This record gives sequence, C-alpha cells and structure tokens, in this order.
Amino acid sequence: MNIGIDVDGTLMDISSYMLEKGRRYFQREPDDPAAFDVDAMFSCTHKERTRFWMRHLLRYCTAMPAIDGAAETIRRLKADGHRINIVTSRVYTTRSDLIGILFRSLLIRWLKKNGIAYDDIVFCEDTGESKLRECQRLHVDVMLDDKPDNLITISRACRVIVCPMPWNRDMAEQGFVRARDWDHIYDLLSADTRA
Repeated sequence: MNIGIDVDGTLMDISSYMLEKGRRYFQREPDDPAAFDVDAMFSCTHKERTRFWMRHLLRYCTAMPAIDGAAETIRRLKADGHRINIVTSRVYTTRSDLIGILFRSLLIRWLKKNGIAYDDIVFCEDTGESKLRECQRLHVDVMLDDKPDNLITISRACRVIVCPMPWNRDMAEQGFVRARDWDHIYDLLSADTRA
C-alpha cells in the first residue's frame, strides 16, 4: 500500500503543545481547548497569535517529540512492505527563500531524530486541495491526517484515516474512520491488506 502521512496533529501533538504553552503565554485557561489553532483556543487576536508562534514555533519544530507509537508503527508498516510518503503543509516549507530551506531542513532533521522512516516527503500549501493533488500524484491509497477540511477533500480520491486530535472528534459521526492511537492505525491498515 502507498500511505500518506501528515505531520502536525498526526506525528506531532500540536494540540497539547498549544494548550501547555498557551496557558503560560496568555496566563489563562483556554476558552476552547478543542480548537484547531491558538487564536480560537485562547480567543486572541491575529496579532497575539503571531506573537505566540514567533516565540514558540522553533521550539515546537525542534523539541516536540513524536506522538507515542508513531515511529514504531511506521517502521512496522515499512517492514510489511508499505511505501510511506510524508505529505505536509508545515508552515513556511513551501517558500523558496532561506526561511523555506530552514523549515524544510528542520522538519527533515526532526523526522530523523524521532526515528520516523519514510520513502518520500512533499511540502504542500495549507489547503485540502493542495494535499489532494499531491496524494493523487503519489498514488496514495490511504492518507493519515487530523484536519477535517483536509480529510473531507482528500477522501474524494483515496481512503482517509482520522488521526485523533480534539478538533476532529465528530468525524466518526460523519462516517470517517477515526483511529484511537498509532496501534489502532496499524490494525486498520493491516486489516486493509488482509482483506
């Protein structure tokens, strides 16, 4: 199988990071702990959001560990003969300047540091349509992602598995398969190959 895997919210727990750092930064509890971004989570302005990420983005990109079980599950999937494609819309990675080079290299280093094995990596714009085009180009059979808009769009071309984040809890009610954790992802993908 040809498997596509997102990064933020799939390999890295950006929700917990925003909650932990946001509580300290804004000095209050979140208004919506299940929100997709820090501006909705802490009801802050765009300017405050920008300041928050300016202070915390590099640390997030370098020091945040992979979600438990992700590296091991991906190694098992590769050992089973599956092709792993990282399909990410990580901020700044599509830029052609030095910032783009920096953020692409930071992500590649992070993947190596965390033992995430992969065959290919592609950097997309932050839209479901951009990820859909890359999934089609790579002939992805199954895409693992956390963002509801991406999942809905990508599902037009291939199977999707919802990686558990607070903002996608209702995806199962909409008929999508929502994994509990990386062991569950392995079971779901293994069931596909046995079927």
